[in-house]
Amino acid sequence: HDSPSDIHQAGEWLNGGNRNTAQNRWFEKLMNFVVFKNGIAGMSGEHAPLDAPIVGIATNHFINKWEKGTETKEGASNIPNYQPIQWNIDSTLSKELEVAEKQAADDLTNCEIQIVRNKDYGADWIKRVAKTSPDAYTQMSIQLAYYYTQNDSSATYETGTARGFYHGRTDTVRTFSADSKKWTEAMKNSSVSSEEKLQLLQTALNSHSAYMKRAVDGKVIDRHFLGLRLVKEPNEKMPDIFTDPLWRQSTRFRVSTSNMSSPFFIAGFGPTEPDGFGICYNTRPDEL
Repeated sequence: HDSPSDIHQAGEWLNGGNRNTAQNRWFEKLMNFVVFKNGIAGMSGEHAPLDAPIVGIATNHFINKWEKGTETKEGASNIPNYQPIQWNIDSTLSKELEVAEKQAADDLTNCEIQIVRNKDYGADWIKRVAKTSPDAYTQMSIQLAYYYTQNDSSATYETGTARGFYHGRTDTVRTFSADSKKWTEAMKNSSVSSEEKLQLLQTALNSHSAYMKRAVDGKVIDRHFLGLRLVKEPNEKMPDIFTDPLWRQSTRFRVSTSNMSSPFFIAGFGPTEPDGFGICYNTRPDEL
């Protein structure tokens, strides 16, 4: 019966909203479609069993059929009616539910969703005029925005697909690099010429695109390190590299990003760190 006042509020409520609205967000299914009373609709998903491109492809498919008017009611009559389930909750489980409810409420109220649309240009302009990858361009924009606002840089996660491999899912594209750091720092340095800043940007863009290609080819580091951690026997000592403070710093992704481009929907997700940002972007031909 909820009626969000705008798309920002709809996004927050789809993500769970608050202590009162979170109780009717269920995750026993990997995709949950929510239609609000005023017609605004969206979806919340459970990330563990699959990755965002699968959800995106499915959503694009049925929205495209709706727009073309080719949807049918075939199969609707075979959907079984829902049946209420009676739960037997003892005192121990009741206490655990109270703790989980409070933790969920704390997490939800610590997240703020904002949707920003830039209609001055999009992916077509980036490819035609800037002559670079829209993804790399957007990633460097995020690096610069973070540096301007935080006066610092952070390990940055971007989703890189590993679907070229059997049972492959993702690997980590590390956007923050020595090249991106040189460029963002130069942008705040008035003594650096515009020509040099442009050259540093081009180097950072090329570096990012090359890392993305290595990730797709399975030649980056994070999933290999994950494998090493998982094959450790319970009685074995954790290798020193995984207890080193530099390891924690390099895997504390205060900026977590993913490209979910679609002509039909806007996607988003939460941060992976309490003081972080979850940035889902959409490089449409005429807008970002």
